[in-house]
Amino acid sequence: MLAILGGGFGLYGYLPAALSLPDPSVVLLERYRSILRERAELAPFEERVRWVNSEHDALSMASRLVVARRPDDQRALLAQVERYPKLRALVLEKPLAGSPAASIELARQLNARDIPFRVGYTLARTPWASRLAAVLSQPATHDVQVRWDFMAHHYQNSHATWKRETPAGGGALRFYAVQLLAAVTRSSPDVPQLLSSSLTVDAQHTVREWEGVLRVSSGSIVRLHVNSHSSAPRFVVHEPERLDIDLGHPFGELSATDGQDVRVSLLAGILGAPSALSDFAWSERVHALWLAAETEAEIASSVTASFSIPTIRA
Repeated sequence: MLAILGGGFGLYGYLPAALSLPDPSVVLLERYRSILRERAELAPFEERVRWVNSEHDALSMASRLVVARRPDDQRALLAQVERYPKLRALVLEKPLAGSPAASIELARQLNARDIPFRVGYTLARTPWASRLAAVLSQPATHDVQVRWDFMAHHYQNSHATWKRETPAGGGALRFYAVQLLAAVTRSSPDVPQLLSSSLTVDAQHTVREWEGVLRVSSGSIVRLHVNSHSSAPRFVVHEPERLDIDLGHPFGELSATDGQDVRVSLLAGILGAPSALSDFAWSERVHALWLAAETEAEIASSVTASFSIPTIRA
């Protein structure tokens, strides 16, 4: 039995992914039922899941758990996992916690308790990410550029959300660029060397933009740039000889089925893998690089007005 906790991406992402697998058995909280009914692409799933009234009921029944909640909520929930010995594996969303240090601590606690976990690094599982990994694995010097420009939903709609709050795990680096760090480190035997890192912070203390330069173990240089406040959306992966990818967004190579989110097929790959498979070693590389990117970052203001730029705490 798979329990899914999270009434947002848990429903429109993980639920259709789980139900696309052979012989699915999914349990959801009763309070999600109205959300399911309001979305035309999800409404047909209502009769295909088991509904329970409480988290305790869901966790007691499940052998595997998907947590698609805010990082702080995810961290708090995982502190209770030991109370449910039937749970044998977890699928978690990124970032694991609000900061790299807290994410490192959480991942190591789960590993020490022999709880395998997968992380929703969907961007790292795209076709372009596989081609990038193949180039970076070659023992030759390449100069690769990965640039992601977009207008985040919270900017476009002036929306107050944790995804724009650095302490909660939001912002251009903690919420978005960590996906690029996952793509670069997925097939890497070592943590890439961070050559430079810079953060741009706006007047609301939101990390709007991040740029980093890495050297991977093969010797190649990777230049990463994420701008979450751009009016010209574009996603580019370029290496002069082998890579020339130009998309509107990082998932532009994928197509949706039956009105579902384009990431559903990637999530199905995560859920369909053996439950004993763990992303712990991979997450260690991601978190180490993320921590270095914050610790060594140069911080600049995106506005001319004077204000106090907060310290980015690990």
